Amino acid sequence: MDHVANYPIVRKLGEGATSEVFLCQDPFRGREVAVKRIFPEALRDPARGRLFRKLFFTEASLAG
Repeated sequence: MDHVANYPIVRKLGEGATSEVFLCQDPFRGREVAVKRIFPEALRDPARGRLFRKLFFTEASLAG
């Protein structure tokens, strides 16, 4: 994998139990951004999936 969505990966920053974070290049704004990708396995259980989605979107809104 050399992209996350439309963002070229510069390098992997870290990984946890449910997701991984990459330093990517934002081709639209010309700057580096951190992109978090949640593992599909984390969303398979409906209850856990709802929780992780909520946490994921809360993090995204706080990050800007």
